Amino acid sequence: MFLDEIAGFNKRFDRIEEMLVTIVDKILDTQMDVMKGINEVLKTFSSQTEAYTQNLAMFDACAKGFRQVRDACECLRDELSEASGTIIESTYND
Repeated sequence: MFLDEIAGFNKRFDRIEEMLVTIVDKILDTQMDVMKGINEVLKTFSSQTEAYTQNLAMFDACAKGFRQVRDACECLRDELSEASGTIIESTYND
C-alpha cells in the first residue's frame, strides 16, 4: 500500500515536471521573440542615427553655401555701386 502511494506521487511529480518544462519553454520562446523585437528597434535607431548625421552634414554644407553666396552678392553689390558708370559704357550692346 505504501508503494502505491509512492508510485502515485511519482506520477504526479512527473506531470508537474512536464508542465514546468512546457511553461519554461513557452517563457523562453516569448523572451526570444521580445529580444528579436528589441534588436530590430535598435537597428532602426542605428539607421536613423546615421541618417540624422548625414542630414546634419548636408544642412551644414547648405548653410555654408548660402553664407558664401550672401558674401559674394554683397561683394558684387559693392563693386557694382563703385563702377556703375563703367558698366554701361563697356557693354556689348553697342
